Amino acid sequence: MQNKKVYIVLIVIFLVFFCIMFFTYAIPNIEKEKEELVLIVDNDTAWERQSNRWINLDSTSKTSLNWQNFTVYLNQKKSGNYYLWYDEKWYAFNENKEAVNLEGSLLAYQSNYEISILNFQEQEINSDAYIQKVLSSHNLSTKSKLTSSYKASVDFDQDGQLEEFYVISNAFSTDFQASTIFSFAFMVKNNSIYMIFEEIGTDYYSACKPYFHTFINTDKEMPYEVILNCGGYSLESQKTNLYQFQKNKFQSLIYN
Repeated sequence: MQNKKVYIVLIVIFLVFFCIMFFTYAIPNIEKEKEELVLIVDNDTAWERQSNRWINLDSTSKTSLNWQNFTVYLNQKKSGNYYLWYDEKWYAFNENKEAVNLEGSLLAYQSNYEISILNFQEQEINSDAYIQKVLSSHNLSTKSKLTSSYKASVDFDQDGQLEEFYVISNAFSTDFQASTIFSFAFMVKNNSIYMIFEEIGTDYYSACKPYFHTFINTDKEMPYEVILNCGGYSLESQKTNLYQFQKNKFQSLIYN
């Protein structure tokens, strides 16, 4: 009789443990499997997230989205919901099929779950301790002339404190020559530097200059993701990358 009670208690404990694990891990994963997202970044990049996996969309896949409704942001501000059409670039139309101007930095999405985007302002800076620390740690002169030097303040992880996102570069200079060409994008949080993008080289024409495009939440979890563009010498060489901050470092989820 005593053994039977022990077995019953063990079974109850097992069932409780199973239920906790199921509702804690299984159900959220099942929900993620159902999430679908199409994300458009300017004219060159379109990504799809399905079953928690990211894929690049080619030109044929882009044209299959024609006349579908998207939520459109221009320069980090919501413009509206429009029907999009792709023909080497994106065009937008309202409900009356009237053309809508897409001037500015384009971000458009179509999803079956909530997406949120953070607004941010960029501030030009000459130099500070973090810039000097990044330069010196890469054996670069702290007095290097720069063609880009700015930061954006964003509550990246929604903890009530602003993180600082920096871009510094000496690429594509017109009034000085640099033997070493470099570009960095990084975050400063709690006085620590977390590198997002770094490039050092000597070829003027193969360099690229990064800039922050969008801070977006694509998975309903904190912190937000970062869309970083990197403009090359020619328009065809622009790169776009989606970064996620995990385990105290930025990791690329997908790039074009």
